[in-house]
Amino acid sequence: MTPSDRPLAAPMIHVLPLALALLAPSTASHETAGNVRVVNAATGEPVVGAEVLGVREVEIPVFGVTWSEARDVTDAEGWATLPPVTAKQEYQWLIVRAEGYGVAGQMDVPRSDGWVVEPVALHPEAAAGVRVLDYLGRPVEGLHLGLCVGCGHTPDVASAVTDADGRATLPGVGREIDGTADVCPVGEGVLTDYLHVDWDVARAGVYETVAEPGGTL
Repeated sequence: MTPSDRPLAAPMIHVLPLALALLAPSTASHETAGNVRVVNAATGEPVVGAEVLGVREVEIPVFGVTWSEARDVTDAEGWATLPPVTAKQEYQWLIVRAEGYGVAGQMDVPRSDGWVVEPVALHPEAAAGVRVLDYLGRPVEGLHLGLCVGCGHTPDVASAVTDADGRATLPGVGREIDGTADVCPVGEGVLTDYLHVDWDVARAGVYETVAEPGGTL
């Protein structure tokens, strides 16, 4: 048998697995590397350039300080890659923010057992107005307001300082903030405890709330 008479099928047996192997990483990475997809809630289209943070809860957060155990930015298809949660890489929250959208936070995170995170859907940004009064009904000026998604152990995703009339505007608040969200006040004479905010009212205009005394006002 001359070289020209040799069958061509045998080499293809080896080429096909090689081709499949080259294609496999892009699919497997979404399952094993802890990928998260961010989409527009209204259209389902990918959100490009969204910041995705893997956040670990801390006992006493610091006003205006953002921290994370892992961070990535979404690509042209809306994918970001975070390491899966393990004993050495631990975080409890995904916090996602992008220009023009309200911030989102969830406790559905990538895990080392191959858990697939549902796409994070972002809603349009809507500023929220808050007015803070003391127990005598007087406006509280210079009060630092920090908004966190969670029960007070995650970073501020928006912050503002009240003016002479006790008013402040928190940017970057979307509809998904209605889940678990707290506003923590920090200021002289005010108890550092969560403020109740009706987000529907706040997004429509200004929501008035009362800060409990924590000293001499």
